[in-house]
Amino acid sequence: MPDLLPRPQLRRLVARRVPAWLRPRHAVHASERPGPWRGSGLILVVDDEEVIRLVTARALEYAGFEVTTAADGREALALFTEHASRVRLVLLDMTMPVMGGDQVFDAIAAVRPDARVVLMSGYGREEATELFGVRPLAGFIQKPFDLPALTSAVRAALGE
Repeated sequence: MPDLLPRPQLRRLVARRVPAWLRPRHAVHASERPGPWRGSGLILVVDDEEVIRLVTARALEYAGFEVTTAADGREALALFTEHASRVRLVLLDMTMPVMGGDQVFDAIAAVRPDARVVLMSGYGREEATELFGVRPLAGFIQKPFDLPALTSAVRAALGE
């Protein structure tokens, strides 16, 4: 089907009908648009709830990270110790059986004092950080969380 108006006439018509503030300043091709944020490196996800571990790991892998998971504090400490030089970030549940999040944090800090840890909790930020004490956290994320909240917390903790 032929165009009703030749392209130059169509452009002039649009230019007259569309207010200047609605017109794009320049054309942006799909290849120039920013894509979703991509991360890299190893993240350790520690949570006693399997569903949270799996969903969080899948979301982080989708964002470009390598992920390892632990179901409790002892397993987390063993994994962290094994991969201490490679772990960029730890997402740590506050309340778990075997070892609580505070104990795991202290053990991780003993292995690598500069480790970045984001606390995950069903408690609100104020209540969780009060219960967690004065430990230097890289961030906090309240459960349940969605993908944008997770990536935002990870980006902020990594300074990206």
